[in-house]
Formats: sequence, C-alpha cells, structure tokens
Amino acid sequence: MLFVVVRSVLVILGVVLAWVSGAGLAGGQYLGAQIWRVYMQNATDQDIFQDFERKFPVVETVYQGRSVLDVLVRGSILESAKEHFASVKKEYEVLVDDVEERIKNEDTPMTDDEISPKQGRGYNFTYSHYHPLSDIHDYMDLYLAASPSTKVNNWILGRSFEKRDIKLLEIVNDLNAPYIWIDGGMHAREWLSPTTALWIANLLLREKEKLPEAMKKLNYYILPVMNPDGYEYSRNEDRMWRKNRNLAAGNRSRRQEPSLHDCKLGVDLNRNFDIEWGRKEGASNNACESDYKGPYANSELETQGVVGFLSDKISKVKAFLTFHTYGQYILCPYAYARNAPLLENQLELIKIARTAAKNIIKMSGSNYHVGKLTDFLYACTGTSIDWAASQGIPYVFVMELSKDSFILPVANIIPTAREGLELVKAVAEAIVKRK
Repeated sequence: MLFVVVRSVLVILGVVLAWVSGAGLAGGQYLGAQIWRVYMQNATDQDIFQDFERKFPVVETVYQGRSVLDVLVRGSILESAKEHFASVKKEYEVLVDDVEERIKNEDTPMTDDEISPKQGRGYNFTYSHYHPLSDIHDYMDLYLAASPSTKVNNWILGRSFEKRDIKLLEIVNDLNAPYIWIDGGMHAREWLSPTTALWIANLLLREKEKLPEAMKKLNYYILPVMNPDGYEYSRNEDRMWRKNRNLAAGNRSRRQEPSLHDCKLGVDLNRNFDIEWGRKEGASNNACESDYKGPYANSELETQGVVGFLSDKISKVKAFLTFHTYGQYILCPYAYARNAPLLENQLELIKIARTAAKNIIKMSGSNYHVGKLTDFLYACTGTSIDWAASQGIPYVFVMELSKDSFILPVANIIPTAREGLELVKAVAEAIVKRK
C-alpha cells in the first residue's frame, strides 16, 4: 500500500479557519429511549435476557462486561420492556433516563469569539466542543503539524470506504528514540477517544514544557480518528453508531437472508485484525450485529491502513495505546479468550497500569480497574491490542475512558484527556527506563 507524507514543517502557518461545532444529527430517533444496566449473575439471568432479546429484537447491547449488560431500549418499546422485566421479576438500573435529551445537551454552538482566531496564534482550536472530521484534519494539518520546535510528519494511511483520508501525525523528538503509538476513534460513537488523542498531541507539540522528561525523549504516531466514516455518521445521522460504513461488507449476508434488509451494515474494526479472527466466539458473523468481524481478517481499509503503515516500523514501536469509551479500565492482552496465555511481561504491564490508575485517583478521583481484558470484559477476537502484542510490541494497552456513557457533555473533554495522559506518562517512564 502507498503511504503519502502530506507535509513536514517547522513553521507556523498563518491560517484563519472558522470552526463549526455541534453535530447535525437527524433529530428524534432516540425520543423516549433509555439505557438500562442489567446485571447477569447466573445462568437464569442469561436465560431471562436471551428471552428478552427474542421478544424485543430492536434492543441493542451497547456495553458488555462479565456480569453486566448495558442495553439501549427504544422509546417505542419502553413500556412493554418495563412490563416484561416486571413479569419475570428482573431488576435493572436506568443509566440514561432520556437518550435524546442527553444528545441535545452534549454540545453547544460556538460563540463568535470562539470562531474568531486568537491574535498571533493563526488557528483558534477549542477543547470545549466536539468537532467534525474536517475541522480535526485541518487542525492536524494547519496547526499541530506546524509546530515551531518539533519535527512533524502528517501521514495519510489510506482512504476509507467513503473516500475520507485516514490521517496520522508522526511526532519526532529524537531520530534514534523509540515510538509510542496512540489511536482513537476506532468506534464511531466514542467521541472522547479522538479528543483525548488530539489533546495529548497538542501537549506534545505546543505545550511540551508541561510534560515529564520521559515523554519528551520519545517519538509518537498519533491517529486521532481511525474510523472517519463512522465518526461522521455518528455526528450527522446516528449518534450511537459504532462500526465503519462499509455497507458492501454485508451485501452477501443480505442476499442470503432477506430479513437483514433493514439491518445496520458495517464492520467493527476492533474485530477485524488478523489475530484469532476465525474463532467461533468473540465476534459476530452476522453483518447486522454491532460486533460484526467482517468477511475476512484485515478486510477493512482502515485496518489495512494501520497494519500496512506499521508493517516496516514495528521494531521501532515500543508501546501501542488505543483509547476507547467507556467503563474506566486500563487493560492489556490477550482479549481473545479467558484462558489465553499470559504475556511474558504481564506483571510489568499490570504494574504500569496500576501506576497510571493510582495517579488518576490522586488527580481526579476516578477509579480505573486494571488487569487483563478478560478479567473484566467479555472475550473478543480480532482486536488491535492482541494484534499489536502478537507483533512483539512490549507495552500494549486499551484504555476505556469515562465511567458509564458514550454521550457526555463537552465539560468532560479535558478532564478525560488528562486521565488518558496519565497512562502515556506511565508507559513513557517504563520505556525510558528500559532503554
């Protein structure tokens, strides 16, 4: 695959751009909808929930831990669903009382002052809004990549199904230093993931004096939005969209089963990597499911972009960090099975994660759980962390940011990003000591 360096610059570009905030979502699709947490303690609970899914097929599981499920219950079936749970004497907790209202209050329009560029800066970016992809890419190209003191390469890893660029920043502090990989936006609806990756990139390029010495000694690959099509679709059409927008990937399933005509096609990129992809459990073969793994391993352009880009750079990459939401976890491989072997440096990974978690508690009070992924969540195949570990990258983590929702007000952007930074700090310290 061909990769293109867009620019490598050391000067600030004097560019004035207006930012438009707020997603143009098709309103009303989540009127009356709620998100419930259902506790799964035993086989009876499993049977009750499976019966619930059969009776209410439009219910979507949005989060799955080892003993809990969070489900999106549409307004059209809300009362019937309540009656069903009452009839089987099954309790649930309402996490989001009004999904539509939560979406409406997630962001606010930008003020004239926010849109106008600040004197002497050339580009007015604010972390008090969730921005569209075009703004994110412009910010990367015209401000972050124009760092006056750090060499930056802006790469295009490829183009998505809908022909959007998959853009990555390479930050070079020392030509001989190892790299940390950071990505966000793999799942479309997880908006705090791209903002965290961008905020960390901004610190590295524009506010480096605020960072510990270990971070300044390393290089970085930062991919803020791995799933550009899905991200834009979640902004403009369906806030709860998870997968990419490769509708062709499900055409075969649709032809084989006419009932799939109205399903949500697309591929879960975090089930598409070529690691234990063919296992029967851990991902879905059904193109309508939110964890559909795709027609074959590495089938997706986004996955191919990451794998292809890193194929001749793996030896330089000492850490692979992927930001997601939600749940407040710092987890390491392997994810594909509960009985999967431990990594040789598993204890070191746990120690690093605990350091980050302790620092987060001191800073914000947030309590992040630490361990192997299957200690807390369900087994899943074809994940990026398992692939990265299989390539010999020594420090591999997924960080599930925020406690209990994909949809959070913009006031959460910087506090959440600060929590993500603590993991980067802990990993950077480990790499520098290892050198």
